[in-house]
Amino acid sequence: MSAVSARPGRAAVVVDWETLAARAQRRRRLTDALLFGFLFLGSLPILVPYLWLVTVAFSGRPGASTEVLWLAFAILFPALFAWSVERLALPEGRPQRRGERLLLAATLAALALVLGPYLHLDNWRFLWNANIADRLQGASGLGVKFPSVWTAFRDSLLFANFQMILVVMISKLAGYYLL
Repeated sequence: MSAVSARPGRAAVVVDWETLAARAQRRRRLTDALLFGFLFLGSLPILVPYLWLVTVAFSGRPGASTEVLWLAFAILFPALFAWSVERLALPEGRPQRRGERLLLAATLAALALVLGPYLHLDNWRFLWNANIADRLQGASGLGVKFPSVWTAFRDSLLFANFQMILVVMISKLAGYYLL
């Protein structure tokens, strides 16, 4: 404790700096918790569609349910909440990084354990099998042959490079004209 007199001749006001510091720290933690909560809830409409895209890309089969998506939600969103609480609770530095690594390892292990049986790479078979139309069911599987994705990638890359060279050359000429 210390005594501070604002004006000479007046009674000294006793200020308990430890109490003020503790109050400021509690207020900061509450503000951070509210901020993390708001950001967590505000990010859900942004994160959910991306999580859906990833889960469908690695687990979706024709007629599949959304079970994998909800299992991923059940693991990832509590982990995100736990990460927020961990950021508030642990001091910055080595303990916080250790806690983050532990949480990341636990989350990845839970994802591998729970989602592992549902994951596959069949949706990406067009990368190594050029003739995927034979395996497709329905109208597109009736003798139609699709080009390899790598041929389309090469053609797109050539077109993009040619366009870039053309734009750079025209921009250079325009730049010389303006000088």
